[in-house]
Amino acid sequence: MRILIIYPEYKEAITGGQIYDHYLIDRIISKSDHEVDFLTNDMLCSNSKYLYNIIYLQKFNHIRKYDLVLTNSRLYSRLMLLFLGLRVFSKTKLVSIHHHFNFSGEEGLKKWIHKIWELSFLKISYRTIIPSPYIKHLFQQILPYSKFFYIELGIKKTLLHLPKIENNDNNLLFVGTIERRKGLDYLINALNILNQKNISFYCNIVGKIIEDDYYTELFSSIKQFGLEEKVAFCGRVEDKQLSEYYNNASCFVFPSLLEGYGMVMLEAMSYGIPVVAFNNSAMPFTVKNEKNGLLVEDKNDKELANAISRIITNTTLKENLSKEALNTYSNFRTFTDMDKEIDMLCQSNFNS
Repeated sequence: MRILIIYPEYKEAITGGQIYDHYLIDRIISKSDHEVDFLTNDMLCSNSKYLYNIIYLQKFNHIRKYDLVLTNSRLYSRLMLLFLGLRVFSKTKLVSIHHHFNFSGEEGLKKWIHKIWELSFLKISYRTIIPSPYIKHLFQQILPYSKFFYIELGIKKTLLHLPKIENNDNNLLFVGTIERRKGLDYLINALNILNQKNISFYCNIVGKIIEDDYYTELFSSIKQFGLEEKVAFCGRVEDKQLSEYYNNASCFVFPSLLEGYGMVMLEAMSYGIPVVAFNNSAMPFTVKNEKNGLLVEDKNDKELANAISRIITNTTLKENLSKEALNTYSNFRTFTDMDKEIDMLCQSNFNS
């Protein structure tokens, strides 16, 4: 089978979604009976987002020679015309990896335009690969007649990082990209509430800045609230340094507004760190309220502050949540579980 991978750039995986995609693709490549090629942004004549549909469509005759095209569904806006043409005028199978419904993060007219666009793209696809139970549940509700492969994500297990026995009760940690979808403005508001109550804390925010204007807004709020000495933006760091941040944290705060899974929550649990998150999207599939963390009402910064306060001021609660967080991580799926399912998919020529 000849397979074409259409991906923006196939470099180092940073996000949980990229790690999943890369692992899946690398496993497919390792199957000797499949010939795999790539089509990335740097192989196109232009990187203008306004011309993507035309550029990809110009490559129609080349792409139609492949038996299967594999991509990520977030590219729906740039691949719509190509996929429609391939579906009508070729026998090429179109398969997309779907981590979450992007239109859920939009509002007003923009939301409805993207909803029509995204759902049409998924309907055109021959099959959709779904990595999480939350997205599987949504997909079956929204697109009940569309076929999909369910390959739940796994992780590379490492030794459990037992929490250090030291005074780190007031150290908070967020890990993720700095973008509006991550809800960091709610975290800053919650930290302001804690500060006004004279609750001691220090918060490290680790991750690459994706939206500069959003970062500017967050930093302005920090200055307005007088939190400059209590909050630090650490940028994206190497694994060794990231491990140090985890080791020195007692509470992982993840106020994201939309996640297909949120792998960093599980990463935090591998260090025995309780997680505080909003009760939305995929969060309750990982965070079990009052067991391995605390879930609070979506977009409620007061409840977010209260949950953080409970963990950093209640040693017994923290220890109980920490123990269950370690259990959650130790019982999670591994890459080996994924291997078996990916191999079965390849052996069936993506027909199963």
